[in-house]
Amino acid sequence: SYLQYSPIRSTGYHLFLKIYQACFGQSFYFLVVLQLVMGFAASLWLSKRVCDWFSVTSKAIFSLLTIIFLIPYIGYTHIGNAVLSEALCYPLFLAWVGTFGESIFHHKSRSIAWSFLWMALLVLTRRQFLFLYPVVGILCLYWLVKRYQVKKTLMLATVLLMTIVVTNGTERLYQYAQDGHFDTVPFAGISALNLPLFVSAPDSVHYLQDSRQRALFQAVYPKMAQLGLVYDQTVVPNTFDIYVPPLTRFKGSYDLIQWHLVTPALHHLGFTDPYQNESWLGNMARTLVWHHWQPCLNLYLKNIVTNMGGYYYSFLLIGFLFLLGCRLCQSSVQSTRQQQVVFFLILAHFANYTSIGLVQIAIKRYTIYTDPLQIALL
Repeated sequence: SYLQYSPIRSTGYHLFLKIYQACFGQSFYFLVVLQLVMGFAASLWLSKRVCDWFSVTSKAIFSLLTIIFLIPYIGYTHIGNAVLSEALCYPLFLAWVGTFGESIFHHKSRSIAWSFLWMALLVLTRRQFLFLYPVVGILCLYWLVKRYQVKKTLMLATVLLMTIVVTNGTERLYQYAQDGHFDTVPFAGISALNLPLFVSAPDSVHYLQDSRQRALFQAVYPKMAQLGLVYDQTVVPNTFDIYVPPLTRFKGSYDLIQWHLVTPALHHLGFTDPYQNESWLGNMARTLVWHHWQPCLNLYLKNIVTNMGGYYYSFLLIGFLFLLGCRLCQSSVQSTRQQQVVFFLILAHFANYTSIGLVQIAIKRYTIYTDPLQIALL
């Protein structure tokens, strides 16, 4: 879908591939090399920055940090050896982490400018990185409360708002030039619909007022129930009638629901324009969530906790973040810059997981950015 420049894929990687193909044609061997080199260089650079922040001189620690940041390249994801936006986003994210940390330590305009540039490129390449906006916004609010360089912090908040407007406008302009629609990438609606459909009941169709929504529900839900892809069906139909927990069934059926049930049903019903579908699919998801909020919230939280490392590790991180936040509120800004870096980067880890959980299963493809980071910081 990236090579076909599908409208459901974001602007950044589209442009990256177009520039690459204009220079090197249809051979993608050098693309793999280029992506691996960018990832290795970004990992080395960020390892050096982290060692500088915490006054670490040990070469063994530097090597260990580099290996941790390279895990997405040597693990099962193999993000460098694929034509996926992750291959570009990961080195960009490491660059953002480094400049974001430098901004906290030195509060220099140059570091701040670079961090906003990397953030804008990340959002344009993958809308998952919208979670960075509230993290930077909370940092601005913290600095204002602590009355630390108020004028510069207000300017920083202004630049944040401008970045949001510019990235949104750029994406809309690109989509208009590409497909004739002045809109953002039409992918959130159909992705957000999977969980509400999974927790729905046969009579949930009565909550839907739009005829398109009712037609889609009636086309998809009976097939889901037949396959055991619904929340209330505690036993999956198989030879042994084995009980499978709802979260396990949902994680295993997410792609099946979206790509093999909902998407074909949309085409069969004649709803083939993803831009037109985006709005009413999103409204359909919100309606079903409103009427089934308890199982939705249950699966949403379990999705985050289990994929973050389980209950013990998740609560350890939450407790650590809480204690560190209390420490920051009690101390002066000047004396807690290392604590600020750790706090806001772990906060980014939580923001990543909580935003993913709204529309997707938190699989490693989406969590590889912040997983190595919080391991390195701890």
